[in-house]
Amino acid sequence: MASAPSFVRGALWMLAAAFSFAVLLASVRWLATTIPAVEIVFFRNLVGLGLAVPLIVHGGLAVLRTERFAMHGLRATLSWLAMLTNFWALSYVGLADTAALLFVIPLFSIVLAALVLKETVDAPRWIAAIIGFGGAMIIIRPGVIPFELPVLVMVLSTIFYAGTWIVLKSLSGTEPAAVTVAYLNILNLPLTLVPSLFVWVTPTLEQIPVILALGLAGWGAHYCQARSFAAADASAVMPIDFMRLPFTAILAFVLFGEASDVWTWVGAIVIFAASTYITRREAMAKRGGPSTTAAPH
Repeated sequence: MASAPSFVRGALWMLAAAFSFAVLLASVRWLATTIPAVEIVFFRNLVGLGLAVPLIVHGGLAVLRTERFAMHGLRATLSWLAMLTNFWALSYVGLADTAALLFVIPLFSIVLAALVLKETVDAPRWIAAIIGFGGAMIIIRPGVIPFELPVLVMVLSTIFYAGTWIVLKSLSGTEPAAVTVAYLNILNLPLTLVPSLFVWVTPTLEQIPVILALGLAGWGAHYCQARSFAAADASAVMPIDFMRLPFTAILAFVLFGEASDVWTWVGAIVIFAASTYITRREAMAKRGGPSTTAAPH
């Protein structure tokens, strides 16, 4: 794709990331009925690390040379917490609802940028974030649907994911996409192995292909997103990211018989519109001056 325009390359990478994300969620749902969430996270990183081995073998250990190891470590820790909470909640929350709720990650990244990084966030961005959270409430509908622990944990996972996005945006300025993905899996492996040993459930032969799909999809989603943002502006390719919802809804219906209701789509559109507006404001800020929000990876 080297000869294609930058937007086309970015859009195709984002489309691949959206499909990978849908496969990841479906794989987790398939496994979560019998395998503990922390063990699923372990397998996801084990397979991902295996996919990174050719990179290391081809380039030698020098390919992993970095001066930002602490940032890689922070991203790995936040990513571990995000996956653990997300994968556990997926056992109880619908796939389409999960995909829709994860669209609030860019909105939480604004809150974290303001609270943690002390960045200045203007009024339009705050208004867009509030509207986006309103979209999340349309999906969750507290008072109409019981606001139970799995939904709360799912929302918590989006906060952890927002933290990883902020860190990755910083790393992407100096680190190649393949290196950030490799470090993510290398550092996450010990974080997940130790607790997994206490709740270990040996997978069946039928589950092994799903585990492989899980790891491949997880690796592919991160890698393709990183390549997408490297090829084109986030504001240009972000609308393509909405394809993760129809991809996930189709897999949910075909594999599990889950039919998403109209409120999931309404809420998702509200959230996504707010997120897209924020991303475009970010692009305008970069052209006109210093950035005031963190863009998602």
